[in-house]
Amino acid sequence: MTNNKLAATFGTLAGILLVIFCFGSWAAGMASFATFLMWYSWLPVVFLIILVGAFVKRKQLGGFMSFKEGIQFAFLAYVIFEIFYALSILVLFRIVDPQLQDKVMPFVIEKMRSFMERYGISKDQMTEIVEKAKEGNANKYTVGQVIMGFGLAIIYDFVKSVIIAAIAQRRKPQVVIKESNR
Repeated sequence: MTNNKLAATFGTLAGILLVIFCFGSWAAGMASFATFLMWYSWLPVVFLIILVGAFVKRKQLGGFMSFKEGIQFAFLAYVIFEIFYALSILVLFRIVDPQLQDKVMPFVIEKMRSFMERYGISKDQMTEIVEKAKEGNANKYTVGQVIMGFGLAIIYDFVKSVIIAAIAQRRKPQVVIKESNR
C-alpha cells in the first residue's frame, strides 16, 4: 500500500467511527449528543488510530520511517478524518435535524455548568462563559463556519501529526565501513 492509500484507510476508519458515534449519540437523545459534543475532541481515539497506522506504515517500510514520512502519513489521515467530520456535522445540523443546534444547547450549557461547578469556577465567571456560549449559538452552522472550523482543526491536527511522527519514526542505522590497514 502506498503512503497515501494507507493514510486514506486509517483516516477513513477514524472518520467512519466519528460518524457512527455522532449519529449514534444523536439517535440516543440530546443528553447523549451533548456529552459527545463536549468530549469527542478530548478523547484520544482518533490519535490512537492514526498512531497505530503510523506503526503499520513503518512496518511496511521495513521497520524504518523518517520523521517526514510520519508527518505526511499522519497529516493526510487527519485531513481525511476532518472531511468526514465536516460533512457529518453539515448533514446532521443542516439536513437531518435543522433545529438540532437549538435542541442541544440547553444540554451543553447544563454540562458546562456542572463541569465549572466541579472545578470551583465563580458564579460570575460561569454566567459570563454561559452568555458567550449562548451568543455563539445564535448563528446556525453555516458552510462557512464549518470550513473555518475545518481550517482551525487542520492546524491542531498538524501539531498532533508532528507528535505521531516523533513517536513512530525510526531512522536507519548509519553503517560505517572501516578501511582495513594493509
